Amino acid sequence: MKKTLFNRLLLSYMPIFIIVVTFTFFVFFQMLSEQSRKEALNANKMLSLQAMRLIDTSLKAIDNMVMIETINNKELSDFFNNEAKDNMYVNISAVKKCWI
Repeated sequence: MKKTLFNRLLLSYMPIFIIVVTFTFFVFFQMLSEQSRKEALNANKMLSLQAMRLIDTSLKAIDNMVMIETINNKELSDFFNNEAKDNMYVNISAVKKCWI
C-alpha cells in the first residue's frame, strides 16, 4: 500500500495537534476553576458583610429602644439616678417596669 505525502504529513503532525488541543483544554478548565473559586470567595465575603450589617442594625435598634425607654420612663430613670441602692421601692418599681 502506497502512502501519499498527505497521509504521512497527517500522521506526523497528528500527535502535535492532539497535544496542543489537550493543553488548550487543560488551561481553559484551570482558568475556569480559578475564576469560580474567586467568585465563591467574593460571594462569601459579601454574605458575611451583609450578615454583619444586619446584626449591627438590629443591635442599634435595640440600643435605641432601651435608651428611649430609660430616658422616658420615670421608674427606670429613678433607678439609674438613685444614689442609695437600698431603696426597695425604686428597685421593685424598676423591676416591675422591665417585666411588663
